[in-house]
Formats: sequence, C-alpha cells, structure tokens
Amino acid sequence: WDHYVVSLGHRSLTIVNRALAKEAKEFTYTDLSPGRKYTANVTTISGDLSNWTSIVGHTVPAQVMSLNVANQGTTNSLFTNWIRPKGDVDSYQVLVIHENVVIKNETVPSDTNKYHFQSLKPGGLYSVVVTTISGGISSRQVIAEGRTVPSSVSGVTVNNSGRSDYLSVSWLPAAGDVDSYMVKLSHGGRTVHVLTIAKSTSECSFNTLTPGRLYDVTITTKSGKYENQSFGQERTGKQ
Repeated sequence: WDHYVVSLGHRSLTIVNRALAKEAKEFTYTDLSPGRKYTANVTTISGDLSNWTSIVGHTVPAQVMSLNVANQGTTNSLFTNWIRPKGDVDSYQVLVIHENVVIKNETVPSDTNKYHFQSLKPGGLYSVVVTTISGGISSRQVIAEGRTVPSSVSGVTVNNSGRSDYLSVSWLPAAGDVDSYMVKLSHGGRTVHVLTIAKSTSECSFNTLTPGRLYDVTITTKSGKYENQSFGQERTGKQ
C-alpha cells in the first residue's frame, strides 16, 4: 500500500481528514468536544484501490462548574445549582451524602441545572455530588457541602422556684443535628448572662438575679454557622 487516510466525523460532519505515511501506526485526535460520540475511519490506499475500517469512540464528558448548595433558610431542604459544562450531556447524576451514607440518588435531565432536596435532617451537614453522564461515560465528580438550618427547641419552661434571685430554664431537645445551645438571659434589651450548653443537656439555671425583675430568655440552637431560636420569659420572686 502507498499510505493511509484517517478521518474523524461526528454525525454527518467530517472534522479531521489527513493522509499518513504507510509507516504510521497511530494517530491522536485533539481539541474534540467533551462527551461527544465520534466515528474514526482509517483508509488504506494502494494505487487506485482502497479499503477502510471504522470504529466508534466517545470522549469523556466535562464536569459541571460552579456547583452551589444553599438551604435558603430552611431546616429540611437544600437547593443546588451548577453551570452546564461544555460539550454533550445526556444527564446528570446527583447524590446527597450524610455521614458517609448516600441518602439521595437522582438522575437529572440535561436541560436542568438545579435540584431541590427535601425531607432532610435539620442542622445536618450534607455533601452534594454531581456527575455529568454522556454515552454511558461519567465525568469527574464535583462535590460541594451544604448544611440545613437547625431546628429550634420546644417546650421552653422558665421557673423561679419561689426564689427571688434565681431562674431555672429547661427545654425539649431540638430535632436533628445540634452542635450546642446558647442560653441568653436579658432584661430591658441588655444581656445579663450567656451560657453555652452541651447538646446533651436541656436545662440550666441563673443565680444572683435581681428580685421581682422580668427576664427574657433566648435559647439558640447552633449547627455549623447556622442557628435557630426559641424564647421564654419569667419574673424572679419578690423578697
């Protein structure tokens, strides 16, 4: 034979068409579109005669860009969005992982660049993993973290126990994941005491207070950088 002709096409469009010396054994196609199906043809030329063979290949799809995860102020939802990658996309696989367990596994069509996850745990830290799929081939994974807002405590009880300088505070633990509680005692808009309470505890007390004074209690649930609040109020006993 005299030489080879290699060509590369996508659908009916020929992208590359090049003659190679008969000693050639390989050729690399570059600058192709991610996630695209191509047909490569190799034609053997000998005088006026030729014979050819073809093979189909698929480039790896590109990963999504600017993956963002936000709770939008909710205790049980996360909203994720991304920028569509270059090239061809059939669909996206979107995973939600909590404490190393996959709890959501969704397939999202290629014309969508966002997803809303519901029924999540308040205060939970989640990883969202998005993978581009094209021709059954997966891109590199893109990962972003997001946390739901923690829930507020319920059943707040403030009691002076008949004492003039003392208030006890108790509550029912917040549902979901909690890092700690902060209990603030204030009067007339001014903070009197602040206590940080372990998540395993649901009560605290304040001493050396002023008799007959009305105090406001704020219980803040903390999880990561997010928080939620509940309130109570009580007056110390008179001397």
